[in-house]
Amino acid sequence: MTHSESTGTHVPVLIVGGGPTGLAAAIELAAHGVASTVIEPRVAVNRLFLRRAIERGEVPADCDVEALAVVAPAMAAFRLLIQKQPIDAEYLLSLIDGVLLPAAGVDPGRPLAEVRPGSHGKHRAVMEPTAD
Repeated sequence: MTHSESTGTHVPVLIVGGGPTGLAAAIELAAHGVASTVIEPRVAVNRLFLRRAIERGEVPADCDVEALAVVAPAMAAFRLLIQKQPIDAEYLLSLIDGVLLPAAGVDPGRPLAEVRPGSHGKHRAVMEPTAD
């Protein structure tokens, strides 16, 4: 019997990794009446990155951390498994600039110095002028 941190319950099987193999294992176990919990470590890391970005003022505090934490791993899995394309630095940057930052309410075209509420409920990153 394994204790699941995410649900606070005891389950017979804890599956680490929500990729195709982990999900297939969970489905197969369920078909045989065995309870399992799937945890996704990448989501926990993304959640940590987002919370740190909020603390630094780079991302608005009112962004949906839970939703954003699962977007990148889901899109990376789709690109790799369905599109059969590599997950390289260029793709990751396009994912961050084109999906994650706009979804968080940040204008990716601006430097990330400080995020302030903008017009119409949007947020944008703004630079404070510096004395030279």
